Amino acid sequence: MGRDREERQAGAGISARRSRLDPAVARLPQRLAEAFGCRALVYDRYGYGQSEVLQEPRRSVRFMHDEALLSLPEVLACLKVENPVLVGHSDGASISLIHAGAGHKVKAVVAMAPHVFVEEICIRSIVGRRALLKPPTCRTSSGATTAT
Repeated sequence: MGRDREERQAGAGISARRSRLDPAVARLPQRLAEAFGCRALVYDRYGYGQSEVLQEPRRSVRFMHDEALLSLPEVLACLKVENPVLVGHSDGASISLIHAGAGHKVKAVVAMAPHVFVEEICIRSIVGRRALLKPPTCRTSSGATTAT
């Protein structure tokens, strides 16, 4: 697995790890665990937060599917977590939905701001940014210029 994970026991007085999140949001996992009398597993996916630094030059466009269908099942199996309630925000919410939608057994999913569709404004922004990029050029030893 190779990714950092933390297991938190409800009522153990452990607050969520330090992050740039609002303190109320950072305490959410512990507060939910205490309210429902269960344990909370909090982890940062590979390349984010306190997890290992991303080693690859860039992520695959399937990274959320890879996390949902490969990494998350591995984490849950390793820790013997069955029938979890998955709580995720943004990419984490999308990962939770993909995981549950693929038929993995979950008790519930709480998805906050998942990426479930692409807005037209996002597509226009990507197209506009792409137009600003020029392909890099290289000068060969003979003095010729080539686009790479």
